[in-house]
Amino acid sequence: MAYYSTTTPTPSFLLFFFPTLAAFLWSLLFFSSSSAAYATTTGLVSLQLSSSEAEALLKWKATLLSYSVAALDSWKLTTTSSPSPNTTSTNTTSSSCNWFGITCNKVGSVVEINLPETELQGTLDNFTFSSFPNLLRLNLSLNELTGPIPEHVGSLSKLTHLDLSYNNLSSVIPPTLSNLSSLQFLDLDYNDINGTIPLELGNMNSLVVLSLGWNKLTGMIPPVLANLSNIRFLYLHNIELSGPIPSELLGFRV
Repeated sequence: MAYYSTTTPTPSFLLFFFPTLAAFLWSLLFFSSSSAAYATTTGLVSLQLSSSEAEALLKWKATLLSYSVAALDSWKLTTTSSPSPNTTSTNTTSSSCNWFGITCNKVGSVVEINLPETELQGTLDNFTFSSFPNLLRLNLSLNELTGPIPEHVGSLSKLTHLDLSYNNLSSVIPPTLSNLSSLQFLDLDYNDINGTIPLELGNMNSLVVLSLGWNKLTGMIPPVLANLSNIRFLYLHNIELSGPIPSELLGFRV
C-alpha cells in the first residue's frame, strides 16, 4: 500500500509507486478494450434479436385473415440506399421499434405489443412467443382472435401484463401460464374458453388482477387460488362454476 506524505518521497516509495501506476494504467487500458469489445458484441446481439422479433411479427401478420390496414401498414421491412461514387448499396432495416403498437427498450428489443381494437382476425398458432424474451406487456384485446391460447405463451418469462379479453378464443386455459412468474395482470374475459380453472394458476404469486369472467368454464373454484398472496381482484363473473365459494377465498372480491 502506498502512503502519501507532505515530505519528499524516498526512493523506495518511488520504486513502489511508479510500477503500481503503470499497472493501473495497463489495467485501465485492458478493461476499456474489454468494455468496447463487450459493447460491440452486445450491439450485435441486440441487432440480431431485433431482427428476429421483426421477422416473428411479420410471420404472424401473414397468417392473419384480416386486420386494420391503417394499424398494421407500418409492419414491413424498410429499405434504404447508401450511394457511393461507383455503386449504390441497399440496406434492409428489420427493426420493429417504429411499427404501430410496438414499443422497444433502449437496445431495440420489443417490450410491449399493444394492439387492442385493431380488427385482428386469425389465431395465435403462429405467434412465436419465444421470439420475445424481453416482452413485458401483451394486449390483443377487443379483436376477433379465435382458436386456443398456445401453451408456449409460458415462454414469456418477463411478462407482467397479458390482456386477451373480448375475443373468441376457445379451448382451455393452458397450465403453462403458471410459468409467467412476473405476471401481475391476466385478463381472459369475454371469450369461449372452456374446461376447468387449472390448479397451476395458484402458483402465480405475482398476480394482482385475475379476470376469467364471461367464459364457458366449468367445475369448482380451486381453493389453491387463495395462495395468490398479492391478488387484489379476482373476477369470475358469469361462468358455469359449481359448488360454494371456498372459505379460503371469502376475503376476495369474486
